[in-house]
Amino acid sequence: MHTQPVSNCSICGSSDVSFRGTLSVYLDYEAPLYDCNDCKCRFSPRDESIYEHLHASETSSYAGHVRYAQELASLFTQGSLSELGQHLSRFDKNKLVIDSINQLDEHSNILELGCSCGYLTSYAIKAGHRILGVDISNSAVERANALFGEHFAVTESRALSDRAPYDLIYHVGTIGCVDTPLEFTQTYFDMLKPGGQLVFNCPNLRHCKELDLDWMTSCSPPDLVCLFQPNVWESRFRANAEVTIQEIDRPMAVHDLAKAVGRLLPKDYLFKNSTLHWRSKLRRLYYRYAFKMSRLSEFLGKRRFPTEYGLHVVLRRLS
Repeated sequence: MHTQPVSNCSICGSSDVSFRGTLSVYLDYEAPLYDCNDCKCRFSPRDESIYEHLHASETSSYAGHVRYAQELASLFTQGSLSELGQHLSRFDKNKLVIDSINQLDEHSNILELGCSCGYLTSYAIKAGHRILGVDISNSAVERANALFGEHFAVTESRALSDRAPYDLIYHVGTIGCVDTPLEFTQTYFDMLKPGGQLVFNCPNLRHCKELDLDWMTSCSPPDLVCLFQPNVWESRFRANAEVTIQEIDRPMAVHDLAKAVGRLLPKDYLFKNSTLHWRSKLRRLYYRYAFKMSRLSEFLGKRRFPTEYGLHVVLRRLS
């Protein structure tokens, strides 16, 4: 558990923060949660050293990244660009990026942040664009280069700034995992060409508020450490960018039942070598399929809820 006192909001820097309580998803890890009374976002302190462990752990949410990348590698080498795009676009966050890539001119200059094992990067590679995928994890970058070619580097690489400016910079599932997300966004926004776009999805705090949850059910600290209100991006970037915000929602009908059952699922260890990995596998399998059922439940009711990562943001640089 993170024990250092927190005095400022990770998102906006305000000192007006309130301790909300602790979140215990793993048997050997608790995370303190805080609410910011200024930007109205929610956060937990970040531990930068944790990511290599998460990529190596069978009990973290990263465990599925390697399997998914291996699955996509086969389609990357043997399938068509259209088939690869259709497979990736089954997820809303990936479709956001695929649609943005498809609007670009040929051989555009693209940067992916938090590329993990390179599965989404593979689409831009196959489309013939000049793309660099970067990640904080050395092991993730090594896997990506092995699966999709030498298009990847660690975040500290000089290649990232040397190849700027970019026509498109994107990331999915990344912004909730960084220390200072607004500063992070400003840094990469400044690497865009005039008219270039920064495209990303982020965890929507409204999902938790409407479902009476302290945090997301599918991902938790120490990986995901920030949840956002939709208006925080326009407030910061409207002076220099055309800001487009889209909230993705889903039918509510089976979600209440899925959430209730999900709370009964057993926990596993994060750090300890455990023989209980079946517990985490059961949780991942449950959330993977139970919440997909909500897409089929429109006929059961009209109430809808914001999806966890369904806060889509596009920042187009004006000058």
